[in-house]
Amino acid sequence: MIKTVLFDIDGVIVYSDKANRKFVNAILKEQGKKELSEKDFQKIKFFTIKQVLEKYLPEFSEEKIKKIREKWSPKYVNFVNHTELNNGIKEILEFLKGKFRLGIITNRSLTTVLDYHKVKDYFEFIVTSADVKEPKPSPEGINKILEKFKVKPEEAIFIGDTIADLTAGEKAGVKTLIFRTTQKEIGKKIERITEFEEIKKFL
Repeated sequence: MIKTVLFDIDGVIVYSDKANRKFVNAILKEQGKKELSEKDFQKIKFFTIKQVLEKYLPEFSEEKIKKIREKWSPKYVNFVNHTELNNGIKEILEFLKGKFRLGIITNRSLTTVLDYHKVKDYFEFIVTSADVKEPKPSPEGINKILEKFKVKPEEAIFIGDTIADLTAGEKAGVKTLIFRTTQKEIGKKIERITEFEEIKKFL
């Protein structure tokens, strides 16, 4: 019996490519680096911001990368107007509310985007990359919510859109649904959904 439904943010709750690209380019520009084209961004769109900075600022120390992240993370609020809620997310959250315990596992460090779109209050517990030692694909975040909610892995489902989400879910023993992914590495032998209404058949 399913008691808990867990969600990723980027690519699931919100479409954030445009905002994320503008955010990354603002950081790179400040550091005197070339801004990413749409094609280049697509290659790193599933990276955490730490991974992006390590890739494009390889000469910087881990401490310098950390300071840049700490400086820029609060500034994401200036880019959230370039994000959009995915169609149907509010409707499925309304349906789930009160029937299931809802949580989020995200590799974001802040959840400003949820406040902006007024959906944060649907979720009882949120785990960001700042709350764990190892972000997805580690199952640490999912396990943390399962422990918080006192539910077994088989009593939860997780909706994500990347190979990191799928790996985290599988390692945690949680049924994982992949939503409208464009990531080719995921393969075909998985549970895919293209509309949030499809979640209902797994409950």
